Amino acid sequence: MTVKNDVFTFNYKSEEANISFELTETDYQLQSWPYVLDHFVKFLESVYRYEIQSKIQLKYSPYTDPETDWHGEFFNVPEDNEDEQDDEKAGLTE
Repeated sequence: MTVKNDVFTFNYKSEEANISFELTETDYQLQSWPYVLDHFVKFLESVYRYEIQSKIQLKYSPYTDPETDWHGEFFNVPEDNEDEQDDEKAGLTE
């Protein structure tokens, strides 16, 4: 059996600093884009040395685990507006 490892690498180099972060995941249930985004935002915070995650909100999804995937804020879209917003994103509005 072959195990596929996905590796995400974030690097920052300047005259003052060299910051690298590598995220290796083999458990595909834990690997979601909010999980990777959470780690990337933490990387950016270490580079820029200020809070970034509090300025980002993700659309709530029951499939995103706030304990492991994303530690930032979520927002909800009212149910009656969800179809309308999806149509706008797809360019289907009149």
